[in-house]
Amino acid sequence: ETSGYERDQEKQFAWRYRDWVVDALNRDMPYDRFVVEQLAGDELADCSERSVIATGMLRLGTWNDEPNDPQDYVYDRLEDLVHVTSSAFLGLTVKCARCHDHKFDAIPQTDYYRLAAVFWPGAIQPRDAKLLGGPSAAELGFENVLGWTDLGAKAEPLYLLRQGERSKPGQVVSAGPLSFVRSLARPFEPPPVE
Repeated sequence: ETSGYERDQEKQFAWRYRDWVVDALNRDMPYDRFVVEQLAGDELADCSERSVIATGMLRLGTWNDEPNDPQDYVYDRLEDLVHVTSSAFLGLTVKCARCHDHKFDAIPQTDYYRLAAVFWPGAIQPRDAKLLGGPSAAELGFENVLGWTDLGAKAEPLYLLRQGERSKPGQVVSAGPLSFVRSLARPFEPPPVE
C-alpha cells in the first residue's frame, strides 16, 4: 500500500490491516462487528490491538504530504473518509453533497457534513509513536508516526461549506446519521444464531 501522488511513499505496516481483514473473514466475523471494528475499534469497551489495527481502514486513502493548500486538504481528506465509509458500508455515494444537495438521491448537503463531522475531531498528523501505540520508535526507525487521533485535541466547529468552498462557511453541523434514516434503533430483533 502506498500514499499515491508523485512521491508515492510506502505505508509502513499497512499489511497489518490487510491481514486483519483476511483473518476476520476466515474467522467468519459477524458483519456488524466487522464494520464497528473498522470505524471505531479504538473506542470499544473491549478494545484490543486487533480492533485498533482494524481502524487502519480510515488511514489507507491517498495521502498528500505536500498539498498546495494544507487547509483545503483537510477537507479533501475528510471527503475521502466520508466517501469510503458511505460507499463501503451504506452502498451510497454522497461525495457530490459536499457542494450541493444530491441531484438523484435524498441526501441534502447537511447530511454530507453530518457524516463528515463524525471524523472531524481527529486530525491526521505526526504524533509521538508512544501516544499512538503500535511499533516502537526503534522498530520504526523514527520517533513520530502519522496517526488519526483526537488525543489532546479540541475539535473546531465543522461548518457546512456553501458550494464546497472553505471560504464560504455556512451553519455549524454536528455529527449524525443521514436524515432519511428514521431511527438508529433496530426495527426488529435479529433471530438468535444457531
